Formats: sequence, C-alpha cells, structure tokens
Amino acid sequence: MSRRRGQWNCGGNRGGFVIKWFLASPWVGWSAVLSGAVAIVGNVFLLLFYIFQAPRMYAASGNAPDYLGRVNDAAIGIQTILLIPIALALLEALKLHGPVSLWQRFVVGAALIGMLIIGCIQLLYAFHLISFEIQTRFVLPAYGIIGLWMILIHNQLRVQHILSPSLVWLGIVVGASYLLLFLSFFAFGGYASAASNDPSAFFSNLPFIIATILSLLIGFFAYPVWAIWLGRVILSGKMIK
Repeated sequence: MSRRRGQWNCGGNRGGFVIKWFLASPWVGWSAVLSGAVAIVGNVFLLLFYIFQAPRMYAASGNAPDYLGRVNDAAIGIQTILLIPIALALLEALKLHGPVSLWQRFVVGAALIGMLIIGCIQLLYAFHLISFEIQTRFVLPAYGIIGLWMILIHNQLRVQHILSPSLVWLGIVVGASYLLLFLSFFAFGGYASAASNDPSAFFSNLPFIIATILSLLIGFFAYPVWAIWLGRVILSGKMIK
C-alpha cells in the first residue's frame, strides 16, 4: 500500500482480487435486497401508525398505544444495520477504478458510525428503553451524515460510470431527503417540540410535519427501490466487470 498526494492506493493484483471477491460475495447483494425489503415492511407500519394511532395519540396527549410506530422504528434500525455492507461495497467498487482519497474514506467512516448509531438507537427506542428526545438527538444528525455520504459517494460513482445514471440519481435523491429530514427538524422547531414531551406540540408544528412527511415520502419510500435495485446490480456482478 502506498500513499501519494493525499491518496491511498491499495492496488496490486492481490488487492484487486480481494475487492472483487468482496463485491462478488452473495451476502453483500442480499444484504441490500433484505434492507430494502425490511424498509418496505417498516413503511407499511408507518402508514398504519399515522392512519390509526397518531390521531389517537394527539387526542390523548400521548396516552395511547404506539406499537405500530415502534415496529417501524425497529425496522429502520435493522435496515440501517444492513446498509453497512453496502457502504463498504460501494467504497470497494471505487477502489477498482483508482485510488480513494482520504476525505472519501473519512466520509464513509462517518457514515458507518452513523449507521451503527441509528441501528442501535432505533432498536433501543422500539423496546421503550430510551426516550423520544434521546432518540431524535442521535438519529437525526446521523441521518444528516448518511445523507451527505449518499450524495457524495453517488456523485463519485457517476463520475466513474460504475452505476447506471438512473440508479445514481435515485441514490442522490434518497441522500438529499435524509439531509432534508435533518435540516427541517432543527430549522422548523421539531427538536423543541420533541423536547417538550408534549405530542400535541409535536403534531401541531405544521411546517415541521410537512417537511418531515415530504422527506419520508421521497426518501423512505425511494430507499427500498434503491436498495433492492442496487442489490440486484451487485448480485449480477456488473460492478466488477
């Protein structure tokens, strides 16, 4: 391994063989497909929550069951943990086309930490082990980091012609929606509403609710399509041809 001009080169036949072996491993592609499938299940429960339980929680000032939402929270944690092999696979795909810069490694490393945070925090919250305020304090910034990673990494994949333009732009859209979720939460007072522990204050914050629903509709429902599509591309071996 050599370093020159701020870039790390893991080249050589041995390095290339290891990278191709990793990208050709079926579990990597299936991890992406499974992440997308779990996201679909979570989205179904999210819709059911907003239809049946959110209005009751608003009317009862939070003293109402929210198990449908908790299933969605657990699904988000699982799908994000399954995203970790995908992040590593995309980094390895870039290595096949040239040296990976130090800043690219830093962004990927930060995104991996964000994925672990979301995975652990969401599962803890789903089982009532932490409060909503603690959940949002950690999960929203992590989503912002992951959104930034998705935008930057897909831009590099576009430059290197590793993925199709349609799949690249879909990944960028998902990343942008995650950034929107993070920014809207702090820009429209969502964090203050959550900190008040008053569900009526949270659900009555219309600018935040509109921005959140928009980001959910764009990102959370586009994510399964992106993940399953990417998983099929990895399983087909097109990324190492």
